[in-house]
Amino acid sequence: MASSDEPSTLPARLQWALDHTEHTQASLAREIGISKGAVGQWASGATDHIRPAHLFDAARALRVEPEWLATGNGPRPRLERAAPDVDAEICRLVSSLPEGARTALLALLVAVLRRPG
Repeated sequence: MASSDEPSTLPARLQWALDHTEHTQASLAREIGISKGAVGQWASGATDHIRPAHLFDAARALRVEPEWLATGNGPRPRLERAAPDVDAEICRLVSSLPEGARTALLALLVAVLRRPG
């Protein structure tokens, strides 16, 4: 759960991340290959769901952790990765999964990240 000083909604977390990078909604949309309208829906609260591949792409571009962006849980800053190509390959593979499998994978990842130790 997000602490009281953490943005508690997806629109607030997205705005925080935009404010702490050089990105606008339009530039984020361009970088991750989606419509500005889709990012606008995230920012306005019109939707609280981001496709997993878009979530990972947005988090990478905004330099925050995907779980934090999606839920407010976990660490906010993105840890630097030694192999950014691995992130891209993971996103490509996740995008190719059927929706049910993506949902199950997301639940598994959240459970693993919440495990102590």
